[in-house]
Amino acid sequence: MPRRFNILCPTLLAIIASCVTDTTSPTTEVVYHVNSYRVACVGVAPMSCLQVKRGEQATGDWQNFYGRIEGFNYRPGDLYRLLVRETQLPPEQVPADASSIRYELVEVIEQAPDPRLAIQDIWVVERIDGADRDTFHQASGAELPYIEFNIPRGEYLGNDGCNAIRGQIVLLGPQELRLDPAVNADAAACGDGDLQPALLNALDRVAYWRREGLTLMLLDADNSEVIAFHKTD
Repeated sequence: MPRRFNILCPTLLAIIASCVTDTTSPTTEVVYHVNSYRVACVGVAPMSCLQVKRGEQATGDWQNFYGRIEGFNYRPGDLYRLLVRETQLPPEQVPADASSIRYELVEVIEQAPDPRLAIQDIWVVERIDGADRDTFHQASGAELPYIEFNIPRGEYLGNDGCNAIRGQIVLLGPQELRLDPAVNADAAACGDGDLQPALLNALDRVAYWRREGLTLMLLDADNSEVIAFHKTD
């Protein structure tokens, strides 16, 4: 009988020890929403970060995520809703300059292409308030007016037919679009042409967007077209 106890004792101690270890590493499962593109960020060194929102409702701003979700194969261009297990690691298991939380993928709840990325491109102006761009006067030698939307950087830039312009994207949704007023980067004299003010005024009135093939239409609050663009090659 004593000999049998000696054999079982180590096994029981191992089971007890494993239970104690589990209680020192509390876990929780959280819904993560993952954005469709990475952004530049700085951790220990410059890097690119996923952007996430924690919680089922996905409220608030996107937050940079500096860690790694084990088992998650991220594909740029897709929006994700994940179930992630977060495990608080004991201090002695945390590597230097690393997170004290271990992130593991439990389930990909939803994955779909991001419809907002359809706007990310270079677009040449075709019409402003229904008038063809050729009806407007342009400065001699000016390039065609165009806009480029850069979604990861949250900005747009281009040329208004006279000056280089740049501005911030205030809001971008599957249909919604709000732009900060464009800033003239060059401030060159533009003569008496009226293309520049027409384009800048139209950009200030944009509330929605719609893409049909190679055409991008920016609409006002009444869903009336204010600018039509054609995709460049």
